[in-house]
Amino acid sequence: MKRGAKIGLSVFFLAAAAAGYGVYWWYESDLDRQAHEETRVRPDLPVDEVRGLLSNQNLRDKLKAQHIIERLAESDRVDLLKAMSDEPNLVVRLFAVTNMAKLKANPAMRAGLARLAESDPAREVRDAARDALGDPPGKAP
Repeated sequence: MKRGAKIGLSVFFLAAAAAGYGVYWWYESDLDRQAHEETRVRPDLPVDEVRGLLSNQNLRDKLKAQHIIERLAESDRVDLLKAMSDEPNLVVRLFAVTNMAKLKANPAMRAGLARLAESDPAREVRDAARDALGDPPGKAP
């Protein structure tokens, strides 16, 4: 291969790498924006019903809460889980993380998991969110 072709190929690969990094940076900045958006809960979502079911220690109620969430359309499920991830009750937040992990292909859910992994007051929730994202649970934020 001639020297000119090698240089041209090197320039091409450097430009492709720079473009790839630029797209990655743009995508990550969009996730950061989504993570810091204010959560707005629609009044027709069954947040209170699910919260009430999870406050009991009864397994049947927890399964019923899971069934309610699974019946929702994905967009409604995302809205409900975003609201539940801000609840003061530890059990509700852990339940939200478990269900957010199932939807981590959704950018809003990944952003919510990242926020919880970084700043939730409970270590259990931070570890569960890190585990859902694929980070080691003991890793410091």
